[in-house]
Amino acid sequence: MKRLFAIALLSFIVTSTTYAQLQQGFWLLGGDASYKKLTFGQLSTQKQQIFQTSPTIGFFVLDKLAVGVLGNYTSSRTTSDTPNFPDSLGTNKRDGISAFTRYYLLP
Repeated sequence: MKRLFAIALLSFIVTSTTYAQLQQGFWLLGGDASYKKLTFGQLSTQKQQIFQTSPTIGFFVLDKLAVGVLGNYTSSRTTSDTPNFPDSLGTNKRDGISAFTRYYLLP
């Protein structure tokens, strides 16, 4: 518990003293990625694996105002060990792109 508190305190100190560049002409880069592995079922066991990623790129057109694009990719696969069903129940893949506008409410 003490270790968790120390990590949280250190994270707060580091993030409270970090300043971002929010002026016109700077780029905004970011993203997110996740991987999940799920197992469920009572009579049979089904397994699902999900991978998601969403990169982000933007440009500050004015101070504290960024516009950009957000990509999205998701891949999932479901399998089952039930003798009545095939080994693979399905694979899904999705992708997309969207635009965003972000304004920072800072003094």
